[in-house]
Amino acid sequence: MTPTIRRFANPAALAAGMADLVAELLRDAIAQRTRASIALAGGSTPKHFHRELATRDVDWPRVDVWFGDERCVPPDDAASNYRMVKETLPVPVVVHRIEGELGQAEAAAKYVVPLPLDVVVLGMGEDGHTASIFPDSAPDGMVAATMSPFPPHERVSMTLPAIRACRTVLLMVAGAGKAARLANVYEEIVAERPTLPAAQLGAVTWMIDEAAGALLPRSDA
Repeated sequence: MTPTIRRFANPAALAAGMADLVAELLRDAIAQRTRASIALAGGSTPKHFHRELATRDVDWPRVDVWFGDERCVPPDDAASNYRMVKETLPVPVVVHRIEGELGQAEAAAKYVVPLPLDVVVLGMGEDGHTASIFPDSAPDGMVAATMSPFPPHERVSMTLPAIRACRTVLLMVAGAGKAARLANVYEEIVAERPTLPAAQLGAVTWMIDEAAGALLPRSDA
């Protein structure tokens, strides 16, 4: 299933476009089900998106924030996805934290995500990983302990089946450094031979800037 691709001129436009779309999805979910649920990503790319999202008109107390993955560190650690989201999304949402400081096995066992979530926001690493699902791994269950080749090595992550079960999956990718890998992911999807985690997301919308999409066919944008 080829992705829906939405391109933006630069990272600032991407952050604003992401905020507009996610705010609309959250408002729709609240209108239909009285509450909305979203899983957010870590890393550097989502920071500007979070700041933009915080300025949008959403009934924030009705929004539950979950995490696609977390590093097994205390919540105040600089590597914590929870800390990053708290700092960059200053709105009164209900936050459901992965307790990474408990260790990956216990933290994964305690984190029960109420599927399907309304929105899942993901990024992609230069190796094609997404959330904390890395190449040549296939974690079981809905939330699993995983190992990263990059420190902090111990992680907790939603799995591919859990992500695919959600209502809307958004893959946010920015920068020329991701262009070659994103093209690899696209080729795997088109060939129906997905091996990289980012190629195995099912029905997904790619939200990308022009630099990240430079090697993708324009006819599919």
